[in-house]
Amino acid sequence: MTTYTSFHATTHNAIRTRIDSTDFDYGNDPQGSEGSAPVVIYDNDGRPQPDTDRVWIHAAIRPGESRQITMGDSSRVFRHIGVVAFEVFQRNGTGTASAAFFCDRIASRFRGVTASGVTYQTPVVSIAGTDDGGQWFKMNVRVPWYADDNET
Repeated sequence: MTTYTSFHATTHNAIRTRIDSTDFDYGNDPQGSEGSAPVVIYDNDGRPQPDTDRVWIHAAIRPGESRQITMGDSSRVFRHIGVVAFEVFQRNGTGTASAAFFCDRIASRFRGVTASGVTYQTPVVSIAGTDDGGQWFKMNVRVPWYADDNET
């Protein structure tokens, strides 16, 4: 049986691998200690929101538009763009230091690098404030990315 992996699945897996290999350096977290690295939850992975007072992260890989960037008879290149969106949750009423710390760790891991065929551009960190339920303070990191599909 032939196994086929699509360009999009390969790109998604490359991004997820980069996220999973992020060293959050939790020992330096202003409110943390050894073993306090945040749990990362992905879209549709079936795990519930962590029941913890620790910082946790929701990561979403959002593909965007695509366009052809080269033309020719022997090779065509299609550029796919998207965003990796991180939501960093810290218990409401506990300050912003840990959420900001982990946002900085995420931004530094992705800023201006190419890894496994995906180029990450300049991350943007923003404050979203308290969620609707009032339990979590949230900061966001949005990392634009692109990957080229060389069709020969």
